[in-house]
Amino acid sequence: MEYARVYKITSPSGLVYIGSTSQKYLCNRLSAHKYAYVNRCGRQSYTSSKLFDTCDNLDDCKISLLENVDAKDKYELQNREKWWIKNTDCVNQNLPNRKWGEYYKDNHDQIMEKVSEQTSCPCGYVGRRDAMTRHRKTGKHREWMKMCCYPDNAF
Repeated sequence: MEYARVYKITSPSGLVYIGSTSQKYLCNRLSAHKYAYVNRCGRQSYTSSKLFDTCDNLDDCKISLLENVDAKDKYELQNREKWWIKNTDCVNQNLPNRKWGEYYKDNHDQIMEKVSEQTSCPCGYVGRRDAMTRHRKTGKHREWMKMCCYPDNAF
């Protein structure tokens, strides 16, 4: 890759976003981030949105080069970006090239806490969130749905 680079975008409030690009000019990459933020491009939010949300004027955000990377492919470039994200205090939530197993290992406690949350069903069942799909297939739940929600129709 001829122009493999890792960059940071800094807001006036001091928030930092780390990214990588193979574009020749960093100003073009910053413009693309601003365009995506303003137009949202069909997505609810981007990680860089957290940075731009703190700016009164998007032009106050500055982009700077962290490193020119001698990368053979996008995977190598993203691995270098991943290193910068891990070693910098930044708003980035997602790590490039991160496998599910690595994410699970790093966030095991939070995942188990979320899965173990008690939740309730309108039919009266109270149990773990991860058991709700199985519960909805039980006879008790189906009978309650027939009586409550669909009294005239077979469920």
